[in-house]
Amino acid sequence: MAAFIAFEHRNRRVFRRHRVFRDRTHPLEVLDDREVFTRFRFPRHFILELTDEICDDIEFPVRRQGALTPVLQVLLTLRFYATGTLQNVIGDLFGVTQSTASRTISRVTDALLAHVGEWIVMPNQEKADRNKVDFFDMQGFPNVVGCVDGTQIRIQAPFFQEHEFVNRKNFHSINVQVICDADLKFINVIARWPGSVHDARILRESPLFDSFESNAPPLDGIILGDSGYMLRTWLMTPVQNPETRQETGYNFAHSSTRTTVERSIGVAKQRWQCLRYGLRLQPRKACRVIPVCFMLHNRARHLNLPLPPDEGPDYFDDDDGDAPIPCEGQMNITERARAAAGKAARARIINNCF
Repeated sequence: MAAFIAFEHRNRRVFRRHRVFRDRTHPLEVLDDREVFTRFRFPRHFILELTDEICDDIEFPVRRQGALTPVLQVLLTLRFYATGTLQNVIGDLFGVTQSTASRTISRVTDALLAHVGEWIVMPNQEKADRNKVDFFDMQGFPNVVGCVDGTQIRIQAPFFQEHEFVNRKNFHSINVQVICDADLKFINVIARWPGSVHDARILRESPLFDSFESNAPPLDGIILGDSGYMLRTWLMTPVQNPETRQETGYNFAHSSTRTTVERSIGVAKQRWQCLRYGLRLQPRKACRVIPVCFMLHNRARHLNLPLPPDEGPDYFDDDDGDAPIPCEGQMNITERARAAAGKAARARIINNCF
């Protein structure tokens, strides 16, 4: 047995496996403009501009033979975002191994993540006032600056605390809070909570909640949320069991206006299919990819780019349902006071506008 092992070891030393450099065709050189947009979701010139923005962060300090250029790294990552397929499949398309594809996606994602704050940001009051006009033109709901909702992004089962990531639909996910404006752009994205955590808790523990609850809120206006959220002077929810014509009209306008955030999520998922069909990543990596995809959605909206062809049905319903509203006995004095103030503010809107 020992002689056989020694023989095998000697053979490995003698017959070394030579490195194989695969043929690598540059997609921008062989694809026409329509194919480039369909596969990578952006036109050719923008892909080159995006590469220039992050080139210093992703270019290898020493150019090795066979190393991916910055442009190819960006193309590989965009293709992964656009399809959400396996990394080894993406690697095969670009002539690299799965491990190289994984490292490339992580490198480019981290570089893009540094620019998220430039494109996902709360508007100033001037832009918020324009949002109010656009939202009002939809169904006559006044003073709206944004709509909030949560969406479940499927991930693979994590190695640690796996049960916390199982949502009410019984699959592993990250529960992502988003707030959008009237142009279907995202002005707030929080992607760090397991799928089992409810939307209301994510909002309550966000910096945005504290800023709006303070005596100096960042914006003069209100945000629309579903009945799973708490009622506040700045956060309007539907009326449970409406009894009057005005309350019914309020609920209809509220629902019709709040669908803006659902359409925003749907458009983002159609553009970046990895959000739609799931990320085969651990939570830490998934929570970096998700805001980058929403940021790229905002940039696509800024460029007025059309939606790519829909590649299939949305198999996973991410509707998290409405959480039960706490009764007054479960609220402290401050909570009851703020809920009462929100109820009074909602009554004024109903009586004056509907």
